[in-house]
Amino acid sequence: MNFAVTADTADDSYLKTLADYFADKAEGWSGQKTAGFVLAFVQYIEYKYDSDSVGYDEYWKYPLETLFDQNGDCEDTTILYCAIMREMGYGTAMIIMPGHMAAGVSVEWEMNYTGSKNSIADIHYVELGGVKYYYGETTGTGWHIGEVPSSTGLDKLDEKDITVYTVKGLEEAAP
Repeated sequence: MNFAVTADTADDSYLKTLADYFADKAEGWSGQKTAGFVLAFVQYIEYKYDSDSVGYDEYWKYPLETLFDQNGDCEDTTILYCAIMREMGYGTAMIIMPGHMAAGVSVEWEMNYTGSKNSIADIHYVELGGVKYYYGETTGTGWHIGEVPSSTGLDKLDEKDITVYTVKGLEEAAP
């Protein structure tokens, strides 16, 4: 199984504080509703291309950089979302496709939600090792967990065009 490691200890206390805040606000909520709540927060971070924000064509920010800069592109907000949700105890993944990255979050699916008019109709998830990671669009506002914007073209891609990495902390990735 492929996985990515997020292990910048300088970010840990800040991410824990943020994750604790979200956990307190979402006390008693389902995992799906909590994941959507955090997703809405991340979606309100301004989208800015790497070339405009850091001067490089491609640069993956640490979660704290995205929070500090209050902007980022798809991989920056995906990394931030995954880091917060992982800190809250949820399984997370990065879903990489040509020209885009989105988050995946492992939650108990409870709602019979069929998507909006601008989304691919079905609820989407990827499955690795028997775990379902529901799609989380971190760019733009108003996207729900499992909802994929039709603009991603995900429904037209072959499986081989999509790469999924589960996100683990350093302690989880050690052999």
